[in-house]
Amino acid sequence: MCGIFGGSFKRPIDAEILAKLKTLGLINQSRGEDSCGYFNDKEIFKGVDDKKKFMDLVTKEGIHLPDFGEQSPNNVFIGHVRKASMGSTNKENAHPHLINDHMILVHNGTIRDVWTFARKHGVETKSIFSDSITIGLLIDKEGYKILTEY
Repeated sequence: MCGIFGGSFKRPIDAEILAKLKTLGLINQSRGEDSCGYFNDKEIFKGVDDKKKFMDLVTKEGIHLPDFGEQSPNNVFIGHVRKASMGSTNKENAHPHLINDHMILVHNGTIRDVWTFARKHGVETKSIFSDSITIGLLIDKEGYKILTEY
């Protein structure tokens, strides 16, 4: 049932932190081998098909460390390995998800009946393919208080 790992660091991600993040990803890999991905400061990278396991993604592509200079240090990393419980094992369903260009979302588990809940709150669901994206859109529209109602 999925694995989530990462951190927000007081310094830019360097080789030492990177090695620890890779280790966390590899340890979590057994929790989900259907797809994987990570958010690294301002970019999302996803692995499916021959890169669906975290080890394959970081072995074939390496972990990207964008350099944004001193103005925007690269110090946030969120990783996810997915065990498909809802939806296909494709790039669209791989986590992390970017919600409305300003929120990064990962979660563990299946969010049941989320489409009915979304319609109740005026979130269009016709083109939504993921429970994760749906809950992200609800949080973005209503704030985190929406989770207490769900």
